[in-house]
Amino acid sequence: MKKNVKRKLIYFGLFTIIFLVILFVKHSFDKNNLLQYKYWIADTEITDYEFLENGEAISVSWAAKKKVTDELRILGDKVKIGGPGHAVGQKFIISQGAKLQSEPSRDITHNNFPYLNRNIPKDGEYWHINVYDTSNSKLKKKELDVFKITREYNKNYFPMFISNSQKIIVDRENEYITLIVGKIGDKSFQEQKLINLKTGKIIDNRNNKIKTHSLSVGIEWLESFSKLFKSNGFDFEDNTFHFWNVGNNWLLDSKYPKTRKLLLNNIDNNFIYVLNPKNRLETTLNVIKLAFPNGTNIFKDITIPAENSIDYKEHVVQSKEEFLKYYKIIVR
Repeated sequence: MKKNVKRKLIYFGLFTIIFLVILFVKHSFDKNNLLQYKYWIADTEITDYEFLENGEAISVSWAAKKKVTDELRILGDKVKIGGPGHAVGQKFIISQGAKLQSEPSRDITHNNFPYLNRNIPKDGEYWHINVYDTSNSKLKKKELDVFKITREYNKNYFPMFISNSQKIIVDRENEYITLIVGKIGDKSFQEQKLINLKTGKIIDNRNNKIKTHSLSVGIEWLESFSKLFKSNGFDFEDNTFHFWNVGNNWLLDSKYPKTRKLLLNNIDNNFIYVLNPKNRLETTLNVIKLAFPNGTNIFKDITIPAENSIDYKEHVVQSKEEFLKYYKIIVR
């Protein structure tokens, strides 16, 4: 009996060792295979969302795809990782994802990566833009293959990088992001193009005919509001709200309980975006009110500097009516 137990323990130990060896070999193989990809942009996607204020704003939660997270965990700090490139316009929201054997930029003075100089991906490579359309209070996603749309525009061009500003250019009904392209075989060539997010096509922007229109209403530049935001655990820039604290008894709790839950579950990667409202200032102020208890006067003792006032005089206001009476939006 004792011999049988001993034999079983030996077999169990051997199987455990073999299993661990197989895991180690697989991990080493996976890591060596992944190390050929020198540059990554963690492919993030919107995992949940809620439209707010009659579709004039949206709360979204971002998360990296599990496969990408697992691959990057295996690699540790052995590769260079770029930012996810989140950006929002009037109706489009984007992120990027990439796994490349070369870095997509010529700015390589401080590293040893070769720059990208082709428009056809090698085995296992990808570089795409996730485009979310929020029209009609529905979220529809499509994926733009950066290699493919560059080839279709000009077979001699290759994608270098998407503008570091990470801003969507809004020109009336169209929205674009900036793509810098190079020419195969010509190291001195570099041109700026635009990707139309609606059509998924690259276009020229000669003489800068298409120019961005700021979506900011400028209240984040008012010191009084800036202090108020920070004291209540959130910041606001352009048309994006980001929270690092969720308070109690907020208007958000009763009006949008799903968004509160999204914030509590994923506060670091949850954002509220103001989209294309009829009155951008009004909607922005309504979203700000969500982060305070119902009935809070967020306009109490707010200082409007002379440069932001319609009569070029400084005003300390006490109400929404006073604020709207004197405040002037300045496009920066």
